[in-house]
Amino acid sequence: MDDPTQRLHFLLPLAIAPAILLGLLARRIGLPAVVGQIFAGVLLGPMVLGVIIPGEPHSHNGNGGSNGFYELAEIGLCVLLFKIGLQTRIDHFTQVWRQALSVASVGMLLPFALGFGVGFLLHWPISATLFLGAALTATSIGVTAAAIDELEVGDSTEARIIMGAAVVDDVLGLLLLSIIAGLAVQTDSIGPALGWSIAQAVVFLGAAIAVGPFLVRAFDKLTDWLGSDEILIAFAFGYLLLMAHAAESAGLAAIIGSYAAGLVFSERDEAKLSRVFEPLTQLLAPIFFVLIGSSIEFNGGANWADFGTIVLLVVVATGSKIVAPWLGRTGTANRAVIGSGLVPRGEVGLVFAQVGLATSALSGEQYSILTTVLVVTTFAGPMIFRKFAVRIAAT
Repeated sequence: MDDPTQRLHFLLPLAIAPAILLGLLARRIGLPAVVGQIFAGVLLGPMVLGVIIPGEPHSHNGNGGSNGFYELAEIGLCVLLFKIGLQTRIDHFTQVWRQALSVASVGMLLPFALGFGVGFLLHWPISATLFLGAALTATSIGVTAAAIDELEVGDSTEARIIMGAAVVDDVLGLLLLSIIAGLAVQTDSIGPALGWSIAQAVVFLGAAIAVGPFLVRAFDKLTDWLGSDEILIAFAFGYLLLMAHAAESAGLAAIIGSYAAGLVFSERDEAKLSRVFEPLTQLLAPIFFVLIGSSIEFNGGANWADFGTIVLLVVVATGSKIVAPWLGRTGTANRAVIGSGLVPRGEVGLVFAQVGLATSALSGEQYSILTTVLVVTTFAGPMIFRKFAVRIAAT
C-alpha cells in the first residue's frame, strides 16, 4: 500500500460507504446527515481505527495530500458549494447583502470579543488569546450548506443571509488570520500584505459576478449549436474548479470561488445543472466530512479545569452566533434559523487552531481545548439548525 494511487483506491470505498450509511442512519433518527458523515470520519480516523490519517495537502506523506484524498475532499466541498450557489440567484443574493454584512459583522465581533475575554480571564498569553477569539469567529460554509441542501431551503431568505454572512465571515476571517499569524511570527510587512489581500478579495468577487454571466451565455450558445448538454456540464465543472483555484490565488478560500461560480450559472441553467450535479454531490461531499471527522482528536478535558473551560467556550461559541441576528439587521427573516446556521466552525475554525499551533501561539493543551470546542460546535450546529429550519422548510 505504499503506492499513493493504490492507497487512494483502498481509502475511497472505506470512506464513502460508511459515510453515506451513517449519514442515512443519522437522518433516520432525526439528525442531519452531515453529523453521521463526520462521525464516520471519527471512527476511521486516528482516534479509533486509524485507517485515515489526515495530512496537509501536497504533503507527500502518503496519507493526507499526495494520495489525492485531501484533494478529492476539497473538490467534494467545492461541488457542494457550487450546487448551493446554483440555488441562489444573483438578484436574490444582492437583495440580502446588507443583512448578510450586518449579521456577519456582529457574528465576528461578538465571538472574538467574548473569546478574547475568556482567554484573558484564564490568563492565557496574548497570542493564544488572539487565536482563541479568532477561531470562534469562523463559520463553516460546508457544514451549514450540507444542512441547507438536505432540508431543501436554499431558496429561502434565511439561507441567502446565512450563505452571504458565511462568505463574508470567510473573507474577513482569512484576513484576521493573516494579521494574527503575522503578529505571532512578528512579521514587519503585515500592513502592506493585508492591504494587498483586501484588494485581491474585492477584485476577485467583483470580477466573478460581473464577468461570469458573459461566459455562461457563451457556454449556452455553444451548447445550443452542438445540440448537446454534455459540453455544458463539462464547462460548468471546469469553471467551478478554475474559480476555486482563482479564489485561492487571490488569498481567499476555494469554496468562495465555487459558490461564486454557482451564483453565475444560477441565472440560466440552475434546474439542468442541479439535476446533473446531485449524484456527484452525494458521492464526493461525504469525503470532505469524513476528512473533518478524521482530523478530530479529543485530547482536551483531561481534568476538571479543562472540562470547565471547554463547557464555557462551547456556550460562548454557540451563544454568540445565535444572538448575532438579533443584534444585526435581518428584516422579517427568522433570526433563530440564521443564528443557528452560523454555529458550526468545522474546517474553518480548525485551520485557525492548526495555524496557532504551528506558530507556537497555542500550547498543546490550549490547542486540544480549542479543537474540542470547535468539534462540539460542528456536531451541535447542524442539529440546532435543523430544529429551527424545519419551520421554514414546511412553509
